[in-house]
Amino acid sequence: MTQMKQYIIDVREKHEHLLEYLNRQEVINIPLSSFQTELEKINALGRDAEIIVFCRSGQRAALAKQILESRGFNNVTNGIDEANVRNLIR
Repeated sequence: MTQMKQYIIDVREKHEHLLEYLNRQEVINIPLSSFQTELEKINALGRDAEIIVFCRSGQRAALAKQILESRGFNNVTNGIDEANVRNLIR
């Protein structure tokens, strides 16, 4: 059985993302401030994609999770912050 690919979305602003980031090329930086306009990129991942959103404290990630779920995404996790996301990565 193959595992579904995980998509990790950092919803911090670009300057925050550049300061520290997971050592993975797969991290997608889509700041919450531009989340609504960038939904097309996220839609391309598919509604059943496993998505982990995170920020600095989990508040922006919680909002991003709500937005995605309201758009029909059903496998979204609020990873809270970068340290916690490290434990969620397969």
